[in-house]
Amino acid sequence: MLTKQGWIKVGEELRQDPRIGKRVVCLSLLPAMTLLGTIQCMGRYANGVEYWNVLTEGLMTDEAPATSFVLYEGPEFQPDERVQYSLDEGGYWLATVLRPQWIVDHLRFLIRVESSEHAAIKADQGYTFAAEPGRLSKSLPGAKTLMEQHGCHV
Repeated sequence: MLTKQGWIKVGEELRQDPRIGKRVVCLSLLPAMTLLGTIQCMGRYANGVEYWNVLTEGLMTDEAPATSFVLYEGPEFQPDERVQYSLDEGGYWLATVLRPQWIVDHLRFLIRVESSEHAAIKADQGYTFAAEPGRLSKSLPGAKTLMEQHGCHV
């Protein structure tokens, strides 16, 4: 039996739970798939278990115990999005996001390096790895990768 749904008491007022609308990683599909979603509503059942109703990026709804999700407040990047990967040594690599990837206990984004011409350290074109989101930024509009400069399309 549902006892409470998406509201918290602040003083004498009932307010919507601030977690509604937050982004989450759905743990139930790991490691096969890393799926992100948005909390749509929450409920607590008489047995004390809190359930979250999450709309995923695949436009399906997942309702499961809150322990099946992890809140994610970092930057997000979509598959095929062009990004810059910042290097400690200076400069950046131009890359393409392949997909989000959950590694151990945090989200990373699998990227493929397209160009390292702006970097102190060179990387082979096509080098693929899981990048920390804090090192990624959206690529400049109109920036072309080496593949595009040579007439190839990703």
